[in-house]
Amino acid sequence: MVFFPGFGSGSAGTNQATPEAWWSYGPATPGNNRFALRLTDAAPNAPAWLILGISNTSWAGGALPQVMGAIGAPNARLFVSPDFLFSVTTDAEGNASLPLPIPASFPFFTFYAQWIVSDTGAPNPGGWAFSNAGTLHIY
Repeated sequence: MVFFPGFGSGSAGTNQATPEAWWSYGPATPGNNRFALRLTDAAPNAPAWLILGISNTSWAGGALPQVMGAIGAPNARLFVSPDFLFSVTTDAEGNASLPLPIPASFPFFTFYAQWIVSDTGAPNPGGWAFSNAGTLHIY
Protein backbone atom coordinates (compact mmCIF):
# COMPACT_ATOMS: atom_id res chain seq x y z
CA MET A 1 0.00 0.00 0.00
CA VAL A 2 1.45 3.35 -1.04
CA PHE A 3 0.30 6.67 0.35
CA PHE A 4 0.23 9.21 -2.43
CA PRO A 5 1.73 12.68 -1.81
CA GLY A 6 -0.82 13.99 0.64
CA PHE A 7 -1.62 17.39 2.01
CA GLY A 8 -4.15 18.89 4.38
CA SER A 9 -5.89 17.19 7.25
CA GLY A 10 -9.20 15.42 7.10
CA SER A 11 -12.07 15.94 9.52
CA ALA A 12 -13.30 13.33 11.96
CA GLY A 13 -16.31 11.15 11.36
CA THR A 14 -17.84 8.27 13.34
CA ASN A 15 -15.90 7.43 16.52
CA GLN A 16 -13.53 10.33 15.79
CA ALA A 17 -11.94 8.33 12.93
CA THR A 18 -10.64 10.51 10.11
CA PRO A 19 -11.11 9.13 6.59
CA GLU A 20 -7.91 8.72 4.58
CA ALA A 21 -7.21 8.83 0.84
CA TRP A 22 -4.82 6.26 -0.70
CA TRP A 23 -3.92 4.82 -4.07
CA SER A 24 -3.74 1.15 -5.01
CA TYR A 25 -2.21 -1.12 -7.63
CA GLY A 26 0.84 0.88 -8.54
CA PRO A 27 1.54 4.51 -9.35
CA ALA A 28 -0.52 6.80 -11.55
CA THR A 29 1.28 6.05 -14.78
CA PRO A 30 -0.07 5.81 -18.33
CA GLY A 31 -1.03 2.22 -19.10
CA ASN A 32 -1.79 1.26 -15.49
CA ASN A 33 -5.19 -0.36 -16.05
CA ARG A 34 -5.47 -1.41 -12.38
CA PHE A 35 -4.94 2.02 -10.78
CA ALA A 36 -7.53 2.92 -8.13
CA LEU A 37 -8.10 5.50 -5.45
CA ARG A 38 -9.09 4.14 -2.06
CA LEU A 39 -10.82 5.45 1.01
CA THR A 40 -10.19 3.98 4.47
CA ASP A 41 -11.36 4.71 8.03
CA ALA A 42 -14.73 6.10 6.90
CA ALA A 43 -18.19 5.35 8.27
CA PRO A 44 -19.39 1.86 7.35
CA ASN A 45 -21.99 1.43 4.60
CA ALA A 46 -22.06 5.16 3.91
CA PRO A 47 -22.35 7.22 0.72
CA ALA A 48 -19.02 8.75 -0.25
CA TRP A 49 -17.77 10.88 -3.12
CA LEU A 50 -14.33 11.10 -4.63
CA ILE A 51 -13.55 14.64 -5.68
CA LEU A 52 -11.00 15.04 -8.47
CA GLY A 53 -9.88 18.54 -9.25
CA ILE A 54 -7.47 20.34 -11.49
CA SER A 55 -6.55 22.87 -8.80
CA ASN A 56 -5.59 22.88 -5.15
CA THR A 57 -5.30 26.66 -4.95
CA SER A 58 -8.61 28.08 -6.22
CA TRP A 59 -12.19 27.20 -7.08
CA ALA A 60 -15.18 29.30 -8.20
CA GLY A 61 -13.28 32.53 -7.70
CA GLY A 62 -12.23 31.70 -4.15
CA ALA A 63 -9.07 30.39 -2.58
CA LEU A 64 -8.58 26.80 -1.46
CA PRO A 65 -8.77 25.38 1.11
CA GLN A 66 -12.33 26.41 1.85
CA VAL A 67 -14.00 25.91 5.24
CA MET A 68 -17.14 23.83 4.74
CA GLY A 69 -19.33 25.62 7.28
CA ALA A 70 -21.95 26.34 4.59
CA ILE A 71 -22.83 22.61 4.54
CA GLY A 72 -22.70 22.25 8.33
CA ALA A 73 -19.09 21.07 8.61
CA PRO A 74 -17.15 24.01 10.10
CA ASN A 75 -14.36 21.63 11.12
CA ALA A 76 -13.79 20.42 7.53
CA ARG A 77 -11.77 21.86 4.67
CA LEU A 78 -12.16 21.39 0.93
CA PHE A 79 -8.63 21.21 -0.46
CA VAL A 80 -9.34 20.48 -4.14
CA SER A 81 -11.55 22.00 -6.79
CA PRO A 82 -14.59 19.73 -7.32
CA ASP A 83 -14.25 19.40 -11.08
CA PHE A 84 -15.17 15.70 -11.18
CA LEU A 85 -17.29 13.77 -8.65
CA PHE A 86 -17.58 9.99 -8.38
CA SER A 87 -20.06 8.31 -6.05
CA VAL A 88 -19.38 5.08 -4.13
CA THR A 89 -20.65 3.38 -0.98
CA THR A 90 -18.25 2.27 1.73
CA ASP A 91 -18.23 -1.36 2.82
CA ALA A 92 -18.98 -2.73 6.30
CA GLU A 93 -15.44 -1.78 7.43
CA GLY A 94 -15.69 1.80 6.10
CA ASN A 95 -13.50 1.26 3.04
CA ALA A 96 -14.15 2.01 -0.62
CA SER A 97 -12.21 1.88 -3.85
CA LEU A 98 -12.77 3.55 -7.19
CA PRO A 99 -10.97 2.04 -10.19
CA LEU A 100 -9.46 4.71 -12.41
CA PRO A 101 -7.63 2.90 -15.23
CA ILE A 102 -5.14 5.18 -16.96
CA PRO A 103 -4.93 4.77 -20.75
CA ALA A 104 -1.45 4.25 -22.20
CA SER A 105 -1.82 7.40 -24.29
CA PHE A 106 -2.83 9.65 -21.35
CA PRO A 107 -0.68 12.82 -21.36
CA PHE A 108 1.23 14.17 -18.38
CA PHE A 109 -1.26 15.79 -16.04
CA THR A 110 -1.71 16.60 -12.37
CA PHE A 111 -4.97 15.98 -10.52
CA TYR A 112 -5.84 16.53 -6.89
CA ALA A 113 -8.07 14.12 -4.98
CA GLN A 114 -10.13 14.19 -1.77
CA TRP A 115 -12.99 12.11 -0.36
CA ILE A 116 -16.16 13.36 1.35
CA VAL A 117 -18.35 10.96 3.33
CA SER A 118 -21.95 11.32 4.48
CA ASP A 119 -21.49 10.35 8.12
CA THR A 120 -24.30 10.79 10.65
CA GLY A 121 -21.76 10.10 13.42
CA ALA A 122 -19.51 13.00 12.43
CA PRO A 123 -19.15 15.65 15.13
CA ASN A 124 -20.70 18.44 13.07
CA PRO A 125 -24.30 19.45 12.31
CA GLY A 126 -24.10 18.54 8.62
CA GLY A 127 -22.97 14.95 9.19
CA TRP A 128 -19.92 15.13 6.92
CA ALA A 129 -16.41 13.73 7.21
CA PHE A 130 -13.62 14.75 4.83
CA SER A 131 -10.39 12.92 4.05
CA ASN A 132 -6.97 14.42 3.61
CA ALA A 133 -6.16 15.37 0.02
CA GLY A 134 -3.50 14.10 -2.34
CA THR A 135 -1.68 14.89 -5.54
CA LEU A 136 -1.79 12.57 -8.55
CA HIS A 137 1.00 13.26 -11.01
CA ILE A 138 0.32 11.22 -14.12
CA TYR A 139 3.65 10.95 -15.88
